[in-house]
Amino acid sequence: MGLSPAEICAAVSDAGGFGFAAHPFSQGPKIMDRPGMPWGDLDSDALTGIELWSFVTDIGESVESWREAFHFLTRPDHVMNDRPSCA
Repeated sequence: MGLSPAEICAAVSDAGGFGFAAHPFSQGPKIMDRPGMPWGDLDSDALTGIELWSFVTDIGESVESWREAFHFLTRPDHVMNDRPSCA
């Protein structure tokens, strides 16, 4: 079996690197029967930071049909309504 996310961060840190949790709150795409890839170890001491916004993950998870998915892939600039709020 592989390492947990926290163990991976610790190994990277021990090797002199740093790690960020990518799309830590992912729920997975609505149009596919696949779970997201959320990050469960946000309290890891070896974690340097987290990704605050992922265009592909956030917009991709809001797609509700294959037609919308095609539109997103071919014209992503037309799919994004606004950037995330930091307030």
